[in-house]
This record gives sequence, structure tokens and C-alpha cells, in this order.
Amino acid sequence: MPQNQFTNKISAFIGIALLLGIIAFTIFINFYQKNTIKEIKKEKFKKRRNQPFAPNELLKFWELEGLRADKIALRTKKQSNIYISISKTIHSLESDSSKDSLFIHYGAVRFSTINSGENDEELTDFKITIINDTYLDLVQRIGNLFIDYQIHSVSILPKSNYSTCINLKDSSKVFLIKGNKKIENSYYKEFVKEARFLNDSTKLYLPKSK
Repeated sequence: MPQNQFTNKISAFIGIALLLGIIAFTIFINFYQKNTIKEIKKEKFKKRRNQPFAPNELLKFWELEGLRADKIALRTKKQSNIYISISKTIHSLESDSSKDSLFIHYGAVRFSTINSGENDEELTDFKITIINDTYLDLVQRIGNLFIDYQIHSVSILPKSNYSTCINLKDSSKVFLIKGNKKIENSYYKEFVKEARFLNDSTKLYLPKSK
């Protein structure tokens, strides 16, 4: 009988050791896969920086001309969703008064995200939460652009009616500047100065390598 008890204890010890080994192996594999995926993304980004955008991609960017697309600050602390409000202000060419401006709110979009490492959230899919049916197709295209190019926000350059800055999540910036218009704002001026032309009215700023 004591021998059976001893055998049972050995079997139990082996079983626990195997279980702990499986758990440790699973944790190691998951950690390795996450780091591998992160490294692959870094390599893709490095290659992407040296490749020009295709003409059809540049045309897609110009759909964002004159738009503002900013994060909506919500009271909830839930991090799995990002809300973006999309609008446009059309200024009168004959007046500097804001009273003569037309504000259009196209809608709001809720993006689902996944954590892609280093506290970075990658946009995966989206749902339109507020919409005027007139602008449904436009907002859907904008949502797809945000995911395809991992856009962080879209802003209008100050003191410029339509010059637009598309902020990508990797800190790159795409500037839409018609007719090589002079940029007066000191903050954006430095970025535009370092950006290179993709065509006669689109410039790309790439962050400096660390």
C-alpha cells in the first residue's frame, strides 16, 4: 500500500510538472509570436518608407482634402474603440468672417482596435455611429482609408482654407497643398520644409529614424 501511495505521488508530481511545462511553453510561444509580428511590422514599415505611393493611392488621399477628422474624447476609459468625428468648414472666398463659413458635420465613426505592441493601437474595422444619409458613401470611404493607411487624424493647416495634413499613426504626414501654396503656420512649415513631393501638390513627411 505505501508503494502505491509513493507511485501515486510520483505520478501526480510528473503530471503537475508536465502541466507547468505546457503552460510555460504556451506563454513562451505567444511572447515569441508577438515579438515576431512586431519585428515584421517594423521591417514592412522600413520598406514602405522607401517606396512611393501609387497614383491611385494619392487620389484616395485627396478625398480627405479640407476635412477635419479628430478623436472624440469620451468619458469611458475603454480602450478597445476609437471614435472619430468627421467635418468640414467651407470658408467664403469673399469674406474673412466666420459668419460666412459653412460647417458640415458628415458623421462619426467607431473604430475597433487591437494592441499591436508598445501601447500602439491598430485600427481593424469600423462602424458608422452618426450619419447624414447624404454623406454615407463618403464616410464609408473615409473609414476604409483610415484602416488602409492607419490614419491617426486629419487636420486643416491654420491660415489655409483647404491645405490639409493627414497624420499617420507612424508619425508620417501627408500634406495636400494645391499650387504649392505658401505655408505660414510655423509648426507645419518645418514639416513641409522637410517633406518631399509625391506629385505637384502632395508632399510626404517621414519621421527621422531613431
